[in-house]
Amino acid sequence: MVIMLYWNKILKFTCLFFLCGIFVFMTACGKTENAELNIETMEISNEIDEYMQSFIELYTSNVFEDTKSMMKIEEKLIDYEGGIATLIKYTDLSDKCLRYTIKLYGETMSVTINYYLCENFILVSQQDNYYSSWILAEGGFDILYSKIKNWIIISEKMYILHDDGELEEIEKEKMEVPLLDEIELYAK
Repeated sequence: MVIMLYWNKILKFTCLFFLCGIFVFMTACGKTENAELNIETMEISNEIDEYMQSFIELYTSNVFEDTKSMMKIEEKLIDYEGGIATLIKYTDLSDKCLRYTIKLYGETMSVTINYYLCENFILVSQQDNYYSSWILAEGGFDILYSKIKNWIIISEKMYILHDDGELEEIEKEKMEVPLLDEIELYAK
């Protein structure tokens, strides 16, 4: 009888240990590609925050302290997709490019595309603004709504950065904006 009590306890602990092992195994094997990308997204988010903070500091010093300009801003008109656009290039004092901005204006909308040259990747952000009337109309206009799309380029791989922070890898041909090498050709 005593042997049976010990045997029952051993079976219970063995079953419990076995079930825990299965749970751990399923959890480890159940990791998806998206779970791994969320970790990268956190790193990406931190790098974007650091980049934006340093860019703001350089830009602010450029605006408020005219004698100690920390940034060079060059603006030029370019022929872009059959229309005229403004290309703005931001560089630091060592001529390291920090950012490119393309601004396009239509009759009732504008498009701004930013290329943020972060340390380990490129963040591309496109904002489309839709207006209540023609931009050139007298009396002003209101922005009815805006659409924002973000992409991340890491070592020749392209990702859509969704609003919830997830990354989705896409083919190069599915990028809805020009790639950085095309923008650099415009900048020359």
